[in-house]
Amino acid sequence: MIYLLGITEFYGNNGNDKIDVALSLVEHHNTLLISTKIISFFKIESFKKNMLIFRIDELNKLNIILKYKIRDFIIDNSIELVIIDSLEHLVYYEDLNKEIYKSITEIITNIKQINYSLKTRFILININTNKPLTDYYNNVFGLEWNYSVNTKIEFITRNNIKFIKIRISPVLDKLEFEYQIRKGKLYFNETNIKLNI
Repeated sequence: MIYLLGITEFYGNNGNDKIDVALSLVEHHNTLLISTKIISFFKIESFKKNMLIFRIDELNKLNIILKYKIRDFIIDNSIELVIIDSLEHLVYYEDLNKEIYKSITEIITNIKQINYSLKTRFILININTNKPLTDYYNNVFGLEWNYSVNTKIEFITRNNIKFIKIRISPVLDKLEFEYQIRKGKLYFNETNIKLNI
């Protein structure tokens, strides 16, 4: 069993089962899914009793929700896990500037405060863009982001086989573990491994 603590980032290219693995945690935990894109109803149908969904289409709206609205909502609905899929959909690369970095810093600060005060876990799903696969530093979101994320899980495809690479505190330690993904489940040396929060 792999336990995710604090703030976890799932990242990788499209089609690498990031949302499927995140949804595997919903079965036993009350979850808030903050989506920045359209999600297939069939993916979430079996989880709807444990999951509430918000749809966000602007970075400043996400910031307002995290800063002013989400705490009471988490307490009132006993939310244990918040999944944000995907922050990068709200950031337009041609608009990257100091204001965007300030917004990202405010978002991560609000997430850290919620995590610390309410012990709510966060999974942030992002697309691996504009950086080499071996780069630990997310140049889109800045250094503050990388120091704030407790665990980074990279979703990789090699020779049509899907893997995840887990990096614990990637900026500081660079500890890595690799697991294979088969039909949305994780395996290590043919043993099924479960993620938990």
